Amino acid sequence: MIGRVILRAFPMEGGRSAWRYDVQEGVKVASLCEGLTPEEGVHMLCRVFGLCRSAHAVAARQALGLRKN
Repeated sequence: MIGRVILRAFPMEGGRSAWRYDVQEGVKVASLCEGLTPEEGVHMLCRVFGLCRSAHAVAARQALGLRKN
């Protein structure tokens, strides 16, 4: 699942801060690949995880038993 944590600092007396965090759920990654062929699933994951596209492509292909293009 892709999600995020949001941290907020609220200033208090004496120079201290009170911290609050919220966890927001994101998209369930498996649902993005439902109905796709394994190769289409690899391409979808590469678009979703664009920061490390090459690493995710290699990992997805290995997990699905696909040959490297």
